[in-house]
Amino acid sequence: MFPRRLLSVDIGLLLDQNATGQLNQTELGEWAMKKFNLDQPLAQQTISNILKNAETLYSNVNVVKNSKSLKTTRYPQLHDEVEKFVADMNNNNLPVN
Repeated sequence: MFPRRLLSVDIGLLLDQNATGQLNQTELGEWAMKKFNLDQPLAQQTISNILKNAETLYSNVNVVKNSKSLKTTRYPQLHDEVEKFVADMNNNNLPVN
C-alpha cells in the first residue's frame, strides 16, 4: 500500500486538461509522475476521481480567485498604529524590519 499524497488543485486541473482521449488513465498517472516528480504514478482511481470531479475543481479555483477575505483585524487600534508607523518609515525612506 502506497502512502497517501495531497495533490494540489493545479495538478488536478492539468490532469483534466491533458485527458483529451490520447492517454488512458494509467498513462495519465505515469505522465503526472514525470511532470510533478512524484515517487510513483498516481493510482487509476485517483485519476478517475480527478476527472469525475473536474467541474468542481474549476469552480473552486474561480471562487478562490474572485473572493476576498471578510475577516477583520482582532485589534483595530493596533492595526491603525502599525499602518501609520509603516507609512512614516516609508516617507522617511527608512527600512521596516
